[in-house]
Formats: sequence, C-alpha cells, structure tokens
Amino acid sequence: MTAVPNRPDGAASATDRAAAEQEWNLRDQLLRDPAVLALVLSRFATVLGISTLSYGAMVYLATIGAPQIVISLMGATRYLAALLFGISGGALADAMSKRTAMVTAYVLQAAACFIVPTVWGTGVTSLVLLIFLTAMLGQIVVPALKAMTALVATAAHVAAVAALITVASGIGTAIGTAFLAPILINVTSLRVLIYVTGFILLFGAVRTLKLPKEEHSTPLPRAVRAVDWRGSVPTLRRTAEWLNGNRKVGAMILVGSMVFALFDGLNTLIPVYVRDVLRSDPTNSVYILAPGGIGFLAGSVLGPWLMDRRGERTLAVMAMAILSLGFMLFGLIDLVAPLLAPISPLRLLGLVGIQLTPQIEAVGLISILTALGSTSAGAAVQTYINRYVILARQAPTFGMQEVLDSALTLFAVLTLGMVATLIGSRLVFIVAPPLIIAVVVWLIRIAFRVTAQDPPEARAILHALFDTARTTAPYPPDDPASRS
Repeated sequence: MTAVPNRPDGAASATDRAAAEQEWNLRDQLLRDPAVLALVLSRFATVLGISTLSYGAMVYLATIGAPQIVISLMGATRYLAALLFGISGGALADAMSKRTAMVTAYVLQAAACFIVPTVWGTGVTSLVLLIFLTAMLGQIVVPALKAMTALVATAAHVAAVAALITVASGIGTAIGTAFLAPILINVTSLRVLIYVTGFILLFGAVRTLKLPKEEHSTPLPRAVRAVDWRGSVPTLRRTAEWLNGNRKVGAMILVGSMVFALFDGLNTLIPVYVRDVLRSDPTNSVYILAPGGIGFLAGSVLGPWLMDRRGERTLAVMAMAILSLGFMLFGLIDLVAPLLAPISPLRLLGLVGIQLTPQIEAVGLISILTALGSTSAGAAVQTYINRYVILARQAPTFGMQEVLDSALTLFAVLTLGMVATLIGSRLVFIVAPPLIIAVVVWLIRIAFRVTAQDPPEARAILHALFDTARTTAPYPPDDPASRS
C-alpha cells in the first residue's frame, strides 16, 4: 500500500469529510439499484430468520430450566451443519443458477419451519432437526450470495455492495437475537416463533426473485448428483496443508475465527447467565443484547478509519483484546457493576418506568464492547483478504475462512458449554479467552505434525497470530516466497 503524504490538519479533515460524504452518496446510489436492494434485503431476511430461530430456541430452553450443556448442544448444531456441508453447499451453488440456488434454499428452509413443528412438535429433538436443516440449506445461500454480488455490481462497486450486505447481515443478527427472539418467546410461544421464521425466509425468497436471471441453470436433482459429497467434507490434513501453505493470511483468518467463536459462544451462554447469575428471566436478554447495536455501529464506522491508519492486523488484534475484556467483565460483574451501571445507556429506560438491576445495566454496557470487537474483527479479515489475496484465489480463501469459523465455533460452543456446566456460568467467561487461544495454538502444532513438519514453539505461534506489523504489498497465496 502506498504511504499517504503528510498534509496539514485542516486539509486532512476536509479530505476525510469529502471522502465520507462521497461514500455515503455511493451507498445511497447503490441502494436505489433494484438488484442491489433485493440482494441486501434477501441477506437481511435470511440472517434475521436464522438468528431468530436459533437464539429463540436457546432462550426457550433456558426459560424451561434446561442446563447449559443442552443449550450449547442446540447452538452447536448449526455449526456442525456448516462444517459438514460448507464446501458441498458451495459446489451446489456453483452448479446451479445463483438466483435459483438461493430461492430453492430459502423455500426449503421456510417449508422446514412450517412442517417440522406441525408434524413433530417443538421438543428438543425436533428443534435440533429443524436448526440442522436450516443451517445445512444456508450453506447453499452464502456462496451463491457472494457470487451474485459480482453479478449485480460493477467491478468498481463490488466492495461497496459487499459492505452493504455485511451491514444488513449484522443488523439482521442484532434484531433477531436482541429483540425478536426474546420478545416472541415472552409474549407468544416457540411454535409461533418458528412460524414467524418461516414467513421471514419466504420474504427472503420473494426478494431474491427480483435478482437478475442467469443464462445457465442446472436443476437441483442434477446438481446434487454432480457433487463429490465424500471429497467435500473438510479434513484435518487438507486444512493443515492450506494453513501451512498460506501462513500470513491463515494467521489473520485464525484471529478472526477466534473472535467469531467467542462471540457466538457468548450468545449460547447468555440465556443461562441471565437466569443463574443475574437472577432474571432469560427473555430479559433483550436488555443485555440491545445496546450491542451501538457497538455494531461503532465498529462499522471506526473499522475502516482504523484500518487505513493502523492496518487490518492491528484492528483484528484490538478486536480480540476488546472482546476478551468484555468476557472478563461478564465474569466479574458483581465487582464492576457499581462502576459501570451509572454510565450504562440502559439507565435511560428509567425515564419510561423500566427499572433494571445494576448488574443488568452493567452487562448491557459491556455488550457494546463485545459487539464492537466482533464487528471490527469481521471487517478486518474481509478487507485483508480483499486487499492482499489475488482475486482468482479469494473465493477458496473465503471458503476456508468459513470452514475455520465453523470448526472453531463448534468446538468453542461445546467446550464452553461443558465448562459452564462444571464451574458455573460466571467463571466460564473469565477462562474462555485464554482457553480458545490455547486451543488454537494446540491445533496449529497438530497441523504441523500432520504435514510432517516440526511444530513451532507456542511463543512463535502467538507472535505470528498477534503480530501487528502492517502488510505493505499484496501477495498471492500460491507464491511461497511471499508466505514466509
């Protein structure tokens, strides 16, 4: 990247304001394009639906007294499906028309939401089956959506459209987990929540029909027969070989995967944490997660600014530190509540007669930190890959990112669930960040052994993961000289 010459402060400020105004104008212009708007709304709908379903199921289980390990197993189901079908889902999306693939997946997801609770009820087994099916079908949507981005936007605007989709995805996740799921469980029932999810996914299918058609389209049955299902399952050896051959980008992705795993592990822990530690109704998690929207917006605004000035790696490491701090504060809530509650945005609810405990007010403030860390890390990894991996290798790189995210999150959700069951929902937050880092170091050492290489020392691995030296030039992941 080219260094920016020194400019007077006034000129720099004027340039920054002009650049910000230009960016907002571009986003407004893109959202006026019917195809771009359809793609953004389609992504928003599917993320909203899946988030509402998965988090609603966990809140429901917490309200009926289910132990943490059962809730964690429920949360892990979607990541198991993503890990098993991530690569094959991409192959199906490649074989079919992207629009057809997305519409088919949305309709099948919605059908599952109507059929499973109607025929088999809403027991734990039915919930696991439903979440697994919707997550499995979602593996068709994600690669198809990323490929469709290049079809609805010019080459100059692909990054801007991708940013809009990322924002829509974050908003959908926030609304589904912080508002819709807890509220529906509180005022209706789990069955109604599942049906609402089905209608949301149908809306996504309708919006997807607004996307442009493609000339080539393979019917679903033929596409299913064309996929190498056995070869598409990720293995430790394949993953290890990729990481050893792409060490710089692999280290960056692993940092992002740790943040992703911790944040999603947080979501599976919150319902029981509210019940057992905060001594409140699990549906009150709406008050805890809602302020996270402030962190999401802050990450969206500050992320590009920090990346331009300090680099993507620095932002990813900062995001990991911020998220870890949030976890520690969750575990020390009784100590920090008197300090944090008076400055929590949840204090404003007192103006409308809603009185919350100091602990809930403090946790609401801490959720801003966790959301900020999660959003910043996601933006940093995506930008790093876009900038420093050649275009021809970006798709498989993003595919490997999905595999690493799913694998590490699956492990984190199950491990944190077991630890929380053994030592309690308070202490698990304190041990979670160092535990995940230790697991990643251990896995990297195993990866080297699988590929018959001498494993590096733990200190060297930590330095590679959290090195904040700024990358200065693009490098292709298939160039060994650039990966040392």
